[in-house]
Amino acid sequence: LPDERGEYALQASGPAGGLFAWRGNLGVNPLASQGRFTIEGVPLANLFDLLGSRFAFDVSDGTLRGAAAASRSTSAPPRGGSVRAQPASAGATHARA
Repeated sequence: LPDERGEYALQASGPAGGLFAWRGNLGVNPLASQGRFTIEGVPLANLFDLLGSRFAFDVSDGTLRGAAAASRSTSAPPRGGSVRAQPASAGATHARA
């Protein structure tokens, strides 16, 4: 299927809440992908439970929201893909050092 591409959207929710979504297009010959990944409402306390030992503070409340656009093709050299980060934000309340 040379040069054939399809539009797709994937969406999932995390076990503790939050939404993970990807929307974009995929091609198979050459293998290529271009799209936008978004994260909304992911509880920060759960992230800090996993990564907390790396930080000198705790977070007990708040959510994470962010987005990034990316494209990649196997017809390009290995470093030919790109990732463009869109503005991301995180909010935390009840943080204690």
